Amino acid sequence: MKSKIKLILGNPKLIFQILFTFFIIFLFKLGSALPLPFIPKEFKLLKILGLIDAAPSKLFGLGIYPYITASIVVQFLQKLLPICREWKEQGQIGKRKLNLLTRALALLFVFGQTFGMIQKTSDSLAVCFLIPLIAAAGCAILIWFADLINSQGIGNGTSILIMASMSNNLIDSLKEIKQNYYDNLFTNNFDPKLLTQ
Repeated sequence: MKSKIKLILGNPKLIFQILFTFFIIFLFKLGSALPLPFIPKEFKLLKILGLIDAAPSKLFGLGIYPYITASIVVQFLQKLLPICREWKEQGQIGKRKLNLLTRALALLFVFGQTFGMIQKTSDSLAVCFLIPLIAAAGCAILIWFADLINSQGIGNGTSILIMASMSNNLIDSLKEIKQNYYDNLFTNNFDPKLLTQ
């Protein structure tokens, strides 16, 4: 174990890659806490009530998931569309084209998903277009973060951002469990019905 630690500490490039990856994760966490501007109050209320949770209220609210969805769609398109099959066989140039298509689809998915939710709660057409544009920009930043981790960090950038996103959800779930069950268990307000919910 000590020899492994010495090996890591003796490799400045590896230390830089590890620190760089943690820095990107920190930026991801920061962006996950930044609220989107111009969010209507009705939207926030619906989110609190749990009636909608598919559109972001934070800058990185949808995470890297639209990019994963777009990757799956592009893989299907390679089997269905001749042009995508040709791109696949073109080597590096074709790979670049497929990568560009994946990114464009990811941004389109974010825009469509956010627009569909926001237009239900806002009468302003400008807000209905501005919020999805900002959410799409957030997704573009995350795709860039994943590329930065791939090129200068350690590990697969997409996988690391998925893990960071899941840790956000896990922390929120643990807080909710503590608030709803643990705190009530040790106070006079405990209701046995909570255990069946």
